[in-house]
Amino acid sequence: MPLTRLRRLTAAGLACAALLAAPTALAAQTTVRPGAYVRILAPSLADSLLAGMVLVIDSASLLLSPSTSGGSRTVALRDIERLEVRGPGAPRTLTGALWGLAAGAVAGYAICHVASASPHRNCPWLKGTFTGGVVGLVLGAEVGMRVPGPYRWHAAVAPRP
Repeated sequence: MPLTRLRRLTAAGLACAALLAAPTALAAQTTVRPGAYVRILAPSLADSLLAGMVLVIDSASLLLSPSTSGGSRTVALRDIERLEVRGPGAPRTLTGALWGLAAGAVAGYAICHVASASPHRNCPWLKGTFTGGVVGLVLGAEVGMRVPGPYRWHAAVAPRP
């Protein structure tokens, strides 16, 4: 009977971890808004990428404040070949789950070891380590989902006339 319960607990823990590790948005494109930091490839303006903050955007052009020079530049939307917006990366779900697994297993073992020191109580260390690991895995994945990854460039779409 205890082995069946252990298998169910393992299956439930792995199912929770798999659901939490699934990406929330696959290749979602974002729209450009004023205040966004962007990279633009517009061959009519420059041979390389222009980076800067969007000051104003309308249906025909955007006003860009380049990061390399003062002032601002107007870029026609029809001239833009590539547009990227800087934003947070994917959540750190897997990293959080692995750290939670390790911390939970250590905590489970320590709690079981302290409980076994009592003359009236016996706690099998393997069960304590496993239970702590599963709890830590789920809690770590939950915390990792809320921690954004490092900022990176995301493909974006500009409003078209």
